[in-house]
Amino acid sequence: MRKEKEVEFERKKKEDEQEMERKRDLIRQIRALEKVPVEKYKMFDPAEPPCQGLLDEMSLAELKERLRIVQSHREKELDIKRERQLARKVEKQEELTEKAEMLAKVRERAREEQQQRHEEIRRQKILEEEQKQRHREQCITEVAQKLQLKKRQKKEEEQRLKLELKEIATKRQFLAASAEQVEAKAHAEQQAGLDREAMKRQKVTLIEQRKKNQTKVAAVQQRRDNQEHEIEEYQQMQQTVTARVERAKAADLVLKQEILQSVQSARNMQRHTAKKNVAEIGHSANAYMKRIQNRMATSC
Repeated sequence: MRKEKEVEFERKKKEDEQEMERKRDLIRQIRALEKVPVEKYKMFDPAEPPCQGLLDEMSLAELKERLRIVQSHREKELDIKRERQLARKVEKQEELTEKAEMLAKVRERAREEQQQRHEEIRRQKILEEEQKQRHREQCITEVAQKLQLKKRQKKEEEQRLKLELKEIATKRQFLAASAEQVEAKAHAEQQAGLDREAMKRQKVTLIEQRKKNQTKVAAVQQRRDNQEHEIEEYQQMQQTVTARVERAKAADLVLKQEILQSVQSARNMQRHTAKKNVAEIGHSANAYMKRIQNRMATSC
């Protein structure tokens, strides 16, 4: 019993010493806390309204909720606007594609029409050459026939004149005084008739040649005018197509600039809103406020 009491006494003594040490430690902590300046502030409740008597006043939690709703609405509006701009861009791209296809079709049609015109002009030239050749052959044939007819008439006239001369010579053999004069007169008349026929043939040939030259010059001028007209039409079509393509490129560039400006303005607005929120709600960086925000985010 004595040993047990001694053991119990030792155990009680150690417990008292430990209790006394714990109390001393508490006293030191209390004294240290008393020496530390106490921060006296009112606990901030984010759900409590400021109650300043102002219009549309709200608590911080409600302000954050409304800010979140406004930001979500703004993001939806930006998404809708972005989709609308993308749809407009796709529509513009499709319109440009259709215009390019239409221009390609127009160019192909113009090329085909030009080939048809060239083919028609070539056929017309061939027909004109054939007509000219036929007309030339006909003229040559007619001239040959006329020449043969004139030669035959001339021969007949010469034979008739020879016969008349022979008759006159036989009849006027006895009129020697006037025979030489009659023969000279007949020969002069015959020579004058031949000269008149030669001049007439030369005049007809010159008139026909002049008509041929005029026809040839008119055909060449007409072909030249047609070629110049085709060249002017083709150049005008090229200028029109180039102007349309330039206008389409300018419209596409303006659309891209508008999209870039809208995106830049949205980013600037978002950045400005974030800076404003940080400037107005700067105490949110407190550890207590961070725990409250984490708790609210977890509960949500």
